[in-house]
Amino acid sequence: MGNQNRSSSAAGSPGASDFPGTLLPENSTCMYVTVIPKISLKFIKSLSIILDMHTFTGMTKEYFEGGLDIPAYMQELKNYRSLVRRLMKEASAEGALADMVKKKTARFHPPLRASALTEDWCGDWACNLPVLTDLFGKTGIEFRVFRGSENPELKKYYEEDGDDHIPAVSIWDGGGTEIMRWIEAPEKVQEMKTSWKTEHPELMILYGKKENDKDAARNFARLYRTFLEDMAVWYAGGMWQETVREIAAGIEEPSLE
Repeated sequence: MGNQNRSSSAAGSPGASDFPGTLLPENSTCMYVTVIPKISLKFIKSLSIILDMHTFTGMTKEYFEGGLDIPAYMQELKNYRSLVRRLMKEASAEGALADMVKKKTARFHPPLRASALTEDWCGDWACNLPVLTDLFGKTGIEFRVFRGSENPELKKYYEEDGDDHIPAVSIWDGGGTEIMRWIEAPEKVQEMKTSWKTEHPELMILYGKKENDKDAARNFARLYRTFLEDMAVWYAGGMWQETVREIAAGIEEPSLE
């Protein structure tokens, strides 16, 4: 898959109980890593699902319908609900950029579909979900959400390409072929997050202590929430349009076959 955004920006979850072992602590990115869970019935069931899962080869109508549409997803959302609901009221994809996405995707065989592989705890997802919802609404592209923890075959599809950061957003043509892939966050946001972490080195210090220190866990949760709120300001201040611009730029040319 060509023309991919592969930024590696910081994200995560606001509190100790919401910060799962699937995050990479060294740089606090929305990245899946391998963990060794305690042996339990739940783990055995999850392992059997992974071993039995079919290979994902394209976004069929049947597979797509197994995802969550936005109203259903918002009802199930567990993390950052107040923030996401607020941003859903504010986010808007710029008309000219949305028109560019619509024009470029119109050259492909319909029906077009868009998907996001993600997890509720991902901060970049929380900030981008609102503008993605608006963009795909304006372009008439049906949009579904897939949690990686519930869709291991789709997660593996991206990981085999080296894309283990989320959200992983794709547009698919009517035959189920991927025509655009966008990963995690705009490049400009990555730069802003790197600067923020440099200015707040205590974020990762607290992260390293929070499992065994309740005070550190509380302080980490407060500081991470500040980080997430700052990210929301960046997106509302222009970075939403960077997301849409990168998506428009990433749409591949139709095959001549």
